[in-house]
Amino acid sequence: MDANDRSRYVLHHNSGPFLREVDAHYNIAFSCISYLLTSFCLVDSSLPDDEIRLQIVKGYHGLHNYADEFWSEHLLQYINLVDNFDYTTSLSLIKQLEKLLPFQKLSRSQEFCSELDGMKTLLTVSSRLSGLSSLPKVKIFLYEVLAFREILAHEKHRQKEPEAFVTYEVENDPTIFSDIRQRYQNIVEYLLDCARCMTPDGIDQNLLDRFVETYGNSAFVCRYRGCPRALDGF
Repeated sequence: MDANDRSRYVLHHNSGPFLREVDAHYNIAFSCISYLLTSFCLVDSSLPDDEIRLQIVKGYHGLHNYADEFWSEHLLQYINLVDNFDYTTSLSLIKQLEKLLPFQKLSRSQEFCSELDGMKTLLTVSSRLSGLSSLPKVKIFLYEVLAFREILAHEKHRQKEPEAFVTYEVENDPTIFSDIRQRYQNIVEYLLDCARCMTPDGIDQNLLDRFVETYGNSAFVCRYRGCPRALDGF
């Protein structure tokens, strides 16, 4: 039985189904959003760097890149599969979503607003959000997240040098997601560098060795979000 046959067997109503697609997307969306909510500590200036590094080396944020990239897709797939997405059918998930709203920046960069006005694919983005009509604040939040990803995928940005691309992304993201992602990546690379020379203060050598063993082969991710190596690196 190949992979496609196994998938059909697990999902087909005659053989189970062992998994319901709608439940799978709900659970993964909920988990991703919950994961992202814990990531605010990475940019919390009140926390010392040593504490943040310790959290990362313990693997507390090991799935951050996946959650950051795919939370919106799992959410939209779930919304597409249910008849109504509102407080009566999805209360717990909506509560988690509303906790993400403070991740919006207080103001938008002039460049983001300018590029947003010039985009020709926004109707496609808007059409995917019709199921969020009862949650206008969440709808605007998700609209800006998806629109910014469309902007980053534009050829003129993909041609930038990696450092320039990251700088543009962090400065113009209407949310703090890019700040958090970059902070996480910088700490991961710092820890891997330390493993080759000296152990950081407050981190056990055995703990650092396990971190390197678990994440070392895929930690150096591509800076361009559309690249497959942006999630599972080198």
